[in-house]
Amino acid sequence: MRVHTKGLENTPESGRFLLVCNHVCDLDPAPILYALPGRQLAFIAKREVRDMFMVGAILHKLQGQFIN
Repeated sequence: MRVHTKGLENTPESGRFLLVCNHVCDLDPAPILYALPGRQLAFIAKREVRDMFMVGAILHKLQGQFIN
């Protein structure tokens, strides 16, 4: 997979920050983690994602928050 980024230099090197973006599929957190190595990322997803095969478990391990 090839990941292209724009504006990556504008993201903080340490600490948490809010990254708001549109996504193409439910697996989009993977390339985001790849593009931002070593960053303290947490994800917010709709509640229904929690019940999706593997995706819910992975987001839970990544400190994902599920909201209604």
